[in-house]
Amino acid sequence: MKLFQKRDVSIVVIAAVAVQILAFCLIDRIMFQPGEIRYTMYFPGVIDVSTNEATVAAFVAGNLQKGKVILYCHGNAEDILDSSSRFVFLSEHGCAFSAVDYPGYGCSAGRPSESGCYGNVTRLYNWLVDEQKVSPTNIIVIGFSIGTGPAVELASKRNVGALILMAPFLSAPRVMTHIRLLLCDPFQNERKICNVRCPCVIIHGTKDTVIPVSHGMQLYESVKAPKKLVKVVGAGHNDLIDMLGEDAFMGLVMNVEDLIK
Repeated sequence: MKLFQKRDVSIVVIAAVAVQILAFCLIDRIMFQPGEIRYTMYFPGVIDVSTNEATVAAFVAGNLQKGKVILYCHGNAEDILDSSSRFVFLSEHGCAFSAVDYPGYGCSAGRPSESGCYGNVTRLYNWLVDEQKVSPTNIIVIGFSIGTGPAVELASKRNVGALILMAPFLSAPRVMTHIRLLLCDPFQNERKICNVRCPCVIIHGTKDTVIPVSHGMQLYESVKAPKKLVKVVGAGHNDLIDMLGEDAFMGLVMNVEDLIK
């Protein structure tokens, strides 16, 4: 009997180790879902913000030197073309807009990875601040879904005016496992958001079946900076702005500091 018990334990241990190794090897393929390239670098508003030959495709609209500037981190299976069409109303209200494609998305070179997302988003931030002379306090970082990972990373390490998270998660794997089961735990928003010092708004739909609203609520509890939680009743994962309304969303963006005071 003891022999069988030891054998059973060994099988469980080997299986657990195999799962961890498999997860480590496949995590990027599982997390990232870039679609087909639907634009070229000649598309209006698209620029290359790279410092070398590896293209970092970004989209910019509006006057960067006047008022607030959005730095948007898009979701999965999206690109800057989706971002530009979704948020065109921001530039129409005098708020400049910028977004960047992660490696392997759109025209950005490379393969998708957590570090690659951080690198491209940071490169856009540096381009805005260093080359376009945008004041960091005028930059509002907005992240949606998987884009909340690089958004939190940036806001936790750089000076920005505000952080707005739409349908955020505690970490990417915990969207599926609910609790941490894997040694590799990409996009650790819950841990990193404690280092965010700017005003933070979390927006989450109560009917989100992709990333449960509990993630947004728990993340909100971890924020130490001035904060606001907006639960959009009846909203799912991809209809947050539609359900909230463009005017209400615009009010959050333009008055984020006043709303939190």
